[in-house]
Amino acid sequence: MNITIDLDPILLEVGGYAILRWYSLAITIAIFVAIWMTDREFKRKGLDTSNYGAIVTWAVVLGIIGARLFHVLDDLDGYLDDPVRILQINRGGLAIWGAVTGGFLGVLISTRMYKMPLLPVIDAVAPGLVLAQAIGRIGNIVNGDAWGAPAPDAWFTFTYTNPDSFIPNRLLGVPTHPYPIYDMALNLAVFALLWWLRKKDLPNGGLFATYLLVYGFGRVFVHSLREEVEWFWGLQQAQVFSIAGMILGALLLAYLYWQRSQRETDAHSKAEAT
Repeated sequence: MNITIDLDPILLEVGGYAILRWYSLAITIAIFVAIWMTDREFKRKGLDTSNYGAIVTWAVVLGIIGARLFHVLDDLDGYLDDPVRILQINRGGLAIWGAVTGGFLGVLISTRMYKMPLLPVIDAVAPGLVLAQAIGRIGNIVNGDAWGAPAPDAWFTFTYTNPDSFIPNRLLGVPTHPYPIYDMALNLAVFALLWWLRKKDLPNGGLFATYLLVYGFGRVFVHSLREEVEWFWGLQQAQVFSIAGMILGALLLAYLYWQRSQRETDAHSKAEAT
C-alpha cells in the first residue's frame, strides 16, 4: 500500500507569508494535550498544583530548547551554512530525546525551586509526554521532515510529491518507509502500557523509568527505517540516545525496586526488634 502525500506544509498563508504550518499546529496541540493530561495526573496523585503553571513553563521552554539543540547538532554543518534556520522551529526540526532531556531538566529545576517531590512528578508527566510525541508525528507526516529510507518493495510506503515538503528532492516521487507512522504506533503502544501501569504498585519514578526503557528499546528498531547520517558503530543519533535511555531506564527501575526492598527489610527488622 502506497500513500501519496502532496499536502503543502503551510496550512495558512497571507500575503505570501506563512501564518500557520501543519507542523506548528500539531506541536501546539501536542503540548496542550500533555499539559492537560499531566494536570489530571497531578490531581489524581494528590500532588500540590499551586505551582503547576511554573513547573509546566520550565518543562516546556527547556524541552523545546533541548529538542531544537539536539536536532541542530545532528545536522550542524547544514545549520552553520544558514544560521538563521536555527531559530525557525515552526518549520520543523525538534528531536524527541532533546525534548525529554530538556523537559526533565526543567522539571528538576522547578521541583527543587518549589520543593516538590521529583519522582512522583516525572511519573505524572510520562503518559502525557508519550501521547504528545504521537500527536507531534502528524506534523512530521505532512512536513516530510522525518522521512524514512527509500523502500520501493515495502508493503507500506509514503511517496512525497509536493516540492515544498522537507524531504530531499532526490526522494520526491520515491516510495519511502512511513517512519512517522511507525514511531506514532510505538508511542501509542507505550502510552497504553503506561496508562495501565499508572495505577499499579510501582515505586515512585517507576513509570518514567518504564517509559525510558520501553520507548528507548522500540525506538532503536523503528529508527533503523530512517535515512540519516550515522554517528558511530552504524548507529544514528536517535538510536544512540535511545540505547542510553533504555539503559538508564533499566538501571533506574532496578534501583527503585532495590531501594523499596531495602526499606521493607529495614521496616521488618525494626518491627522484629520491638
